[in-house]
Amino acid sequence: GLAGLYEIINRHLLAEGLLPRLRAFPMARTPVRKQPPLSLETAMSPAPATPPGKTTASSALDLLREPLIRRRRAGPAHNDAGLVATEEEWRAALTALQQRPSLIPGHVGGAPASATQLRRALLDCLNVAGAGIADAANVRLGDEQDDILELVARLLQSLAGAMRPVGKARALLGDLQLPLLRLALADPGFFEAGHPAQSLLGTFADAARDWIEDSDSEADRGVIGALHQLVDRAIWEPPAAALYTALQGQLDAYLAQLERKSQLAERRHVEAMQGHDRLEQARQRAAQLM
Repeated sequence: GLAGLYEIINRHLLAEGLLPRLRAFPMARTPVRKQPPLSLETAMSPAPATPPGKTTASSALDLLREPLIRRRRAGPAHNDAGLVATEEEWRAALTALQQRPSLIPGHVGGAPASATQLRRALLDCLNVAGAGIADAANVRLGDEQDDILELVARLLQSLAGAMRPVGKARALLGDLQLPLLRLALADPGFFEAGHPAQSLLGTFADAARDWIEDSDSEADRGVIGALHQLVDRAIWEPPAAALYTALQGQLDAYLAQLERKSQLAERRHVEAMQGHDRLEQARQRAAQLM
């Protein structure tokens, strides 16, 4: 609503002859919102503290799972019937979802899906008739697999919550959800602090939030295209920490180039305005001398 107020003020200043030569000029492309980096630590469920005098060798995944395990034990008994999905089976199901994300119920606009939506879609893929998976009609997720799915969904939805409710940034984050879930299921070290996938996710989310204006401009298309390239690699290449280290280097190089272009464009704008001001002053001086 400030645009209308600014317009009224500008008209008033013009009518009163104040700052008659003041003019607007286009600014260089800069991040949309320079906010603090998105925090992966706060996005994940807090790990319970270790009681005094005790030590623990538990992994980060074990600590993160503790509240989920307590909730499962306190709730109604869940169905243990059926075979737990093997690595090959859930990998095939995730591949099917990556190729057809529309299979995820309620997954509108590409934003990260909830744990319930992911779970339902994954089970549907595991149990679909004729999928070529042995005992498909009785396949279920194991407790650890289900908890990993829950944690990844919570993490992505928490990061998406710091972005605009509707926009391309959230959609890009949603595109990265299934590749990250595939990695987390294959590599429980994903939840350890400093894991390359966590680093990439933080940088990726910041870049999507800060550099995309949803204006369908050439600059927006450039950023979206660069982030889509990273997602495509994460989808089609085997999930591994080394892959995410390489993707982090690729993204860092692109963002550094983007910053340099932004600074150069801003400097050119300033120099152009200074040149225009000098020309205007010379014209006024010439008019006085004439």
